[in-house]
Amino acid sequence: MREVPSKSRGFGARTNVESSGALSGQLHIHAGFGLPMHDFLKLSTSNYNLNAEAGETEEEFSARMAAEFEATVLEAGSDTIVAFFAEPMQSGGGAICPPKGNWQAMQTVIRKYDIHFHVDETVCGFGRTGHYWGVEAFDLTPDRTTCAKALTAAFFPISAIMFRQDFFDDLMLTSDAPGVLGHGFTYAGHPVGAAVASEALKIYGDIDLIGHVRGIGLFCGIQLVQGKGTRALWDPALKVGTMVQDRAHTRGCTYGPSRPIGLVFCRR
Repeated sequence: MREVPSKSRGFGARTNVESSGALSGQLHIHAGFGLPMHDFLKLSTSNYNLNAEAGETEEEFSARMAAEFEATVLEAGSDTIVAFFAEPMQSGGGAICPPKGNWQAMQTVIRKYDIHFHVDETVCGFGRTGHYWGVEAFDLTPDRTTCAKALTAAFFPISAIMFRQDFFDDLMLTSDAPGVLGHGFTYAGHPVGAAVASEALKIYGDIDLIGHVRGIGLFCGIQLVQGKGTRALWDPALKVGTMVQDRAHTRGCTYGPSRPIGLVFCRR
C-alpha cells in the first residue's frame, strides 16, 4: 500500500475525481464521490486562530501540528508514505498564513523519514507572497513543485510540474521498464499555451515592479520600484501608482496610491 498525506481544506489537486479529488482537502469536492479514499491521509489545518488550544503559542501549535504529522506517518508506516503535498500558504482554507515555526517543524519530520515533499505553487507562485515563489517566502525545500494560473497570467489554461534532477532521473529510469512514461493529458504541451507562458515569464522577468509587500491585519501596502536590485523609485510625474490603481479599479479591486510611489489597501 502507498499512502499520501495532505492538509484538510488544502487547495491543491481539485480536478480529477478519483485521485486529485481525493488529494484535495476540500469537503465539497469529496461529497457524493466517496472521497477521500482510504490511502489519502488528512492532517489538521494549520489555522492557529481557529485551532490553537487555550494559552498555546504559535510555536507550540506548530510543534503539535508536526507531532500529529509524525504520528500519522508512524501509524501508516513510514515506508508506505509516497509524498507529502502542501501549499506554502494555504489558500483553500481561507488564506491561512503558516504560524511561527510551522514549516521548520514540518520539514524536520519530512527529512527525518525521507518523505518526498511536493509543493503546490498554483496560488502562491509568481509574486503573490511578495516573492517569486511561495517557497522563498517560507524557506521551503521541495522535491517537486506544480504551478499554473499565473504561468500565463491566466490568459490561457496551462500547468507545469518541476522536479529535482535526481527525481527526474529516477522517473526516466523507471519509465524504461514499460517503454514509455504512460502519464499525461490530452492537450499537454499545447503550443499556444507554451507561447503565452513564455511571453508572460518574459514580462515577469523584465518588469521588476514589486519592491516590497508589507502590512498587518487589513492594512497592507505594496512598494512599486523600477527594480529590486537598485530599489529606485519611479518619477512621480509618471504617476505609476495612479496608473496601477486605475487599472485595478476597472477589474473591481479598490486601493489607492501613496507617496513615495506605492499602493495602500487600507486608507484613512
